[in-house]
Amino acid sequence: MHSRKIFRAAEDGSGAIFLLMNQRSRTLLDEVLKLPPADRAELAAIVFDSLDTGADEGVEAAWLREVEDRMARLDSGQDKAIPWSEVRAELYADRDA
Repeated sequence: MHSRKIFRAAEDGSGAIFLLMNQRSRTLLDEVLKLPPADRAELAAIVFDSLDTGADEGVEAAWLREVEDRMARLDSGQDKAIPWSEVRAELYADRDA
């Protein structure tokens, strides 16, 4: 197995942060960055999914229960939805205060 050690972060002059990695990884990254955005997104999703070790078993089910509970509270009138425009205005007001 080749080394995937990341030594440090660097800035390349374009403002983007790249990680210094072994040559094989850097070459692969250079090729990936030449792909159209949709292809890069698909590839990123595949790589991200490959990192799933199963350590978070039950998390997806817990989130599903949480969403169902929230929807039930909205449907029953127990909770009230707040339009994004109001939330955003409040956040900006807090920030600017």
